Amino acid sequence: MPKKTETLNLKREDFASIAQEVLGRGRALRFKAKGGSMSPFIRNGDVVEVVSVNGKINLGDIILYRSSYGNPVVHRVIRRSKESVITKGDSLPSSDQPVLSRQVLGRVVTIQKNGWRIRLGTPTGRLLNVLLATISPFSFLIYPSLRLLKKPISPFTSNASNPCLFRLPHS
Repeated sequence: MPKKTETLNLKREDFASIAQEVLGRGRALRFKAKGGSMSPFIRNGDVVEVVSVNGKINLGDIILYRSSYGNPVVHRVIRRSKESVITKGDSLPSSDQPVLSRQVLGRVVTIQKNGWRIRLGTPTGRLLNVLLATISPFSFLIYPSLRLLKKPISPFTSNASNPCLFRLPHS
């Protein structure tokens, strides 16, 4: 029997509190992304799966954290230091304020979009994350240029040999 899922529409603060509670218990959290700061990698409406962070946060990881205002944010790690990480939305021109470890709620492990599931914990997924973190300072220039092309370029095209991607069955 398939698992029953429930959809809730929550205020940002309530979502952050629930995320902290769920992830703190070692459970995975799935939710629909809102906003465009991580576009085109994560788009508005994509389903994101987050787990608690066990171990260190790596360059390129996409993390869910509470901003200094208490709002939940999903952004990519572009730099690390001993005390904090620096994150940035892929489509934004500048980085965020430093994120302390106590603000981090979890790490994105899967993104579900357009019938595809992207697993970020695979070697291919980790390599893709590091590559995107490396080009991040220029992403706000690169991504709009790609939109001008008539035929969209997508790293999510069919490729049976890529263990990072797999097609979801139709329900």
